[in-house]
Amino acid sequence: MSGRPGTHESTTQSSKKNNYAALYTQLQVLDKNITKLQKNLQVTAEQVPTFHNLETLHSSMFLVTSQMANQKKKD
Repeated sequence: MSGRPGTHESTTQSSKKNNYAALYTQLQVLDKNITKLQKNLQVTAEQVPTFHNLETLHSSMFLVTSQMANQKKKD
């Protein structure tokens, strides 16, 4: 240890304060990211019906195109 009494304790306290400050900063970033994720999930949930309709439209177009291609082969 150092020659000055109490130096180790003050260094430990300073280190703890720095660690808590860094942890607090990381928690703020985490909270911000969770809030953003919640908003993104809400938007995605609202868009699901539209995606389903788009999927149905694409499937229908694929089936029609496939039928037309098969009909041309027969002719």
